[in-house]
Amino acid sequence: MLWEAATRKNYFGEISFMSAIENRVIDGQRPPIPDDCHPALRRLIESCWAGNPDQRPSFATVKQDILTVIQAEHPELAAISAAEKAGDELRPPREVTAEQLERERLKQIEEEELLRREQELRKANTDEIARCMVELKPIQTSTVQCLIFVPDCPGKPAQIWCGTSSGDISIWDAIV
Repeated sequence: MLWEAATRKNYFGEISFMSAIENRVIDGQRPPIPDDCHPALRRLIESCWAGNPDQRPSFATVKQDILTVIQAEHPELAAISAAEKAGDELRPPREVTAEQLERERLKQIEEEELLRREQELRKANTDEIARCMVELKPIQTSTVQCLIFVPDCPGKPAQIWCGTSSGDISIWDAIV
């Protein structure tokens, strides 16, 4: 962010995929810092880019260093650029009502129930496919390469699709 503020450009702006930017950063690549960048800001940017997270400055240090640069270069802006506030004043604590807590609890229960139902359905589908494979085994003369269970939908029954090593595709209605 400091580099973008100093250059007024997008970080690795020629790259549109975040994963490609991440790969460059992991490889230690950084865009060049302009020659006209304030020396203290240059040092701060470089320290924030340290490969070892333990060597990077804390946010409090970054804030103080930026304030020092602003006070040295533009003292008239220092008061409005980084107002001193205690950490708890920056964002008021979120008051949570009992009703909100209950809603969140019910939402979590619903999500857990949906997950449980999805797992049961997957298991039932897996069991049904296994049963069908046992029933199909004696009538197949080639090897099953692909077996797909297609659930029923309005107007169409559930089906089992079977692709074999001979290139045949067999389709059976499944009784679920």
